[in-house]
Amino acid sequence: MRPGETLVLDETAARMPTVAEELAGGRTVPDWLAREETTGRVLRLPDRTEADLRLDAETIIGFYTR
Repeated sequence: MRPGETLVLDETAARMPTVAEELAGGRTVPDWLAREETTGRVLRLPDRTEADLRLDAETIIGFYTR
C-alpha cells in the first residue's frame, strides 16, 4: 500500500475469529498508520527505525549480491 490508501474490511472478514480478536485487542497502531473500526489508512511510509523487523540487513544484502 501507498500513503493515502485505505483498506476496509468487509463484514465477513471482520467476523473471522482472529481478525475480530485483533480488532477488539486494543493493539497500538504505529504512527504511520491510522485505524478506525474496520478501516485502516497508510498515513506515510515508515522509516527504517519504525519498522518492527528483526533481521540482519547485512546478511540479506550479502545473500543477494552473490
